Amino acid sequence: MSRPRRLFFAGIAVLTALATGCSGKPAPRPATSSPSPYYSDDRPPEHLPVDPDSVADAVPRHEPLSATGNRPYTALGKRYHPLASAAGYVKRGTASWYGRKFHGRRTSSGEPYDMFAMTAAHPVLPLPSYVRVTNLDNGKSVVVRVNDRGPFLHGRIIDLSYMAAHKLGIAGHGTGPVEVRALKPEAPAQSAVPENAGAGRAALPASSAARRIMIQIGAYSRRANAHKVREQLEQAGYRVAVRYGAQGREAPLYRVQVGPFTSRDAARASRQKLEAMLRFPVTFVIE
Repeated sequence: MSRPRRLFFAGIAVLTALATGCSGKPAPRPATSSPSPYYSDDRPPEHLPVDPDSVADAVPRHEPLSATGNRPYTALGKRYHPLASAAGYVKRGTASWYGRKFHGRRTSSGEPYDMFAMTAAHPVLPLPSYVRVTNLDNGKSVVVRVNDRGPFLHGRIIDLSYMAAHKLGIAGHGTGPVEVRALKPEAPAQSAVPENAGAGRAALPASSAARRIMIQIGAYSRRANAHKVREQLEQAGYRVAVRYGAQGREAPLYRVQVGPFTSRDAARASRQKLEAMLRFPVTFVIE
């Protein structure tokens, strides 16, 4: 596979979180003494390795709370008490972003920070939780997964990954006015196969032998982005479907899926090839 295509696929979906046993008490990210586009010594990436339009929004799903990052903590002399639930949370204020300096470092939930994934840091929302962030200047919105703590200075209400800030149009400015609205995962129309925590991979239940199996690559708010990913997969020889569904009551969601497979062995073999090509885990969906 050519290098451009490998780079394209590298950003199609958010990487699967890696659970760890860190203390859960966040270390405040240093910042300059006055508001500025970047945190102290932080920078945007030298280049974007993927087309931002190919990077899917985070998809709200039911997850257990992280074992770390949800206890009361103190940052820069202020005490924070994380919420037990994100239900009903809506707030307007200033968003910032963090980038290259923190790429690969451990977040408050114990997962590695990926500046090209659709994630965010928030002082008190549960880890993890999902929010829609809307740029109040241009109306653009994204869905991100909150998996870190911050920001702690200048009254900013959320710290976005660089990719999320770029898609919202605030990366160049450093900050921007936003609305943050918590999203409640809906009961799925299709049953996603649960993760096998011990192996870090999805396992197929024995009962799936006589059912149709799909492999979900990602979910997109814009139809054009979903079809762009479909075209790339079809060029690689895969049979691809784009499924339309509602994302809450606010926006459409286009799920890109490979299949169907009626054989468990065929589905496993295709998953292995896709993960090797895409360089991130994909999800089984049983219909």
